[in-house]
Amino acid sequence: MNRMPSPGFRGSVLLLMLYAAVLSALPWRLPKAQLLALFAENGPVENLSVIAWLLLALLCLLHVLRWPRLMLPAMLTALLGAAREQDLQNAITGVNLFRLKWYLTADAPLGLKLVAGVTLMLIVALLLHMLLLAAQAYRQRDTRRQQWAWTLLLALAVAAASLGLDKTQALVHDATGHWLHERASLWVKALEEGLELALPLVFASALLQARRMRRSAW
Repeated sequence: MNRMPSPGFRGSVLLLMLYAAVLSALPWRLPKAQLLALFAENGPVENLSVIAWLLLALLCLLHVLRWPRLMLPAMLTALLGAAREQDLQNAITGVNLFRLKWYLTADAPLGLKLVAGVTLMLIVALLLHMLLLAAQAYRQRDTRRQQWAWTLLLALAVAAASLGLDKTQALVHDATGHWLHERASLWVKALEEGLELALPLVFASALLQARRMRRSAW
């Protein structure tokens, strides 16, 4: 059984690396004002990310009746991605929904913490469900199934990288007592926002690969 990613997948990884290299060069090629405007909150890149997530949700909706086990959680994940770009994860608690310390130390009503905790568990359950589907596909002998599993794992890796970049500034400050140098801070912002724009496209690629398997039972 072939366990290695296909040449097409390796090409996708290479393309993503080239895209990241272009993003990394922008802080040294663009004036600061232009860069900040490009990657600002509610700026062009963030708005494009929201549109990409909503288009992905629509793509999933069009196929949800045929592949509900995959497309329904994927659609919900896409909607959550759009909501995160609009900072709606703060709407329930007033702080980041994923800040675990808030559940233990914040002086907030127990009911609010329960609602936030259930919401957080549903989000985690969606991601685990999709990971389970990818693991099941990877164990099959059909190379096409393995292909979409590899692409989904690539999307999750991009998501992890974006989240890590989002925390870089705070982590460096906590560890050293200093903020990142301005140019390094701009590099982190460009790479983070740029990868967030690429993320729904990588997810869409995985789902389009899954769509080709019309006879598969999800």
